[in-house]
Amino acid sequence: MTAEHKTISPTFDKLHTLFNAGIAPQSHEWLLSRGALISWQSQGLLAPLPGERDRCRLAVLRASSRTWTGKKFNPIDVAELAKWTEGGEPMGSDPAFNCSNTVAFRTMKEKFTREVSKLAGVRMEDATPEEKQKYGYDAHTFFFIGRPNKASMLPENKGKKIYQFNYLAGSL
Repeated sequence: MTAEHKTISPTFDKLHTLFNAGIAPQSHEWLLSRGALISWQSQGLLAPLPGERDRCRLAVLRASSRTWTGKKFNPIDVAELAKWTEGGEPMGSDPAFNCSNTVAFRTMKEKFTREVSKLAGVRMEDATPEEKQKYGYDAHTFFFIGRPNKASMLPENKGKKIYQFNYLAGSL
């Protein structure tokens, strides 16, 4: 994990420096919509995956990034956090959020991606009619818990506070 940020790309090195210079947001009581996927860098990400099913899921993740429209952040209480983390994460003084990536399936290629995602066993929940009309996305996928003020795992960051995304088992 500590070597993950090392790249052979000057562009990614600059993005890493920019990321480290930023300040983590304190609250996410909103929808991050219409974000831009800048790039996908695997650094051999597929190598440690032992099974064909895992490689298939990662391929679906890569393809589904084209359908990505944003992230949804829903505040949760102590009981909801305990449910999602099986009691493994205390609430503490900082809030917690049940989050998901939002996706839209409009073109034939995007609709095909949805079907392949289903076949690969990717967890997906349809958006409500209100979400579809108001925000323009069709589904939620790749679920995670969002927490502000968490210490970075990278030793070089010396405990810098970040907004942490903990993707849920079975979500990918």
